[in-house]
Amino acid sequence: MNGYSLKNKISLNEHTLGNIDAKIHIVEFGDYECPYTKQNQQNIHKIIAYYPLEICFAFRHYPMTRLHPHAMFAAIAAEAAHLQGRFWDMHHALIETHAELNTENVFNIARHIGLDIKTFLYDIEDDSISNNINKNIQDGIISGVKETPTFFINNHFFKGHIHYEFIKSLIEKEIRSTSLSP
Repeated sequence: MNGYSLKNKISLNEHTLGNIDAKIHIVEFGDYECPYTKQNQQNIHKIIAYYPLEICFAFRHYPMTRLHPHAMFAAIAAEAAHLQGRFWDMHHALIETHAELNTENVFNIARHIGLDIKTFLYDIEDDSISNNINKNIQDGIISGVKETPTFFINNHFFKGHIHYEFIKSLIEKEIRSTSLSP
């Protein structure tokens, strides 16, 4: 163990995929403009597909605005899409567009995924969205996050690109250890 630990566990009001009651939790702190966040997405999707009942995956915003000037707006857009039930659609599209994120492209994505643009415009101005993103950032800071992506897999801390086979072997180990404990 490296001294880092996730301070706030996954809750019901987060953006999750998989089984919320699973014993294996994966929390990613990511930035929509970060090329390494994009690089990991395929592996995360494969893991979720392979272990749909065994894991719960949660994404938390950690926009690194000094490096990525559009990251905060992208996070706000994802949260505004959530209010229309389209968080994961926006999430995936933003990650795929990471190198070309700007206001115009974010609005094009919003239209493309079928958001009500008038509602979207209203929601992106809602202070509660920025407050939720800032809470994610604070959760990351107190958990030791300094860069994106950062992952916690049942309190194991990893940063940067994580290979699929490595994640899979760690999850297999976690499955064995959780099946042994009461």
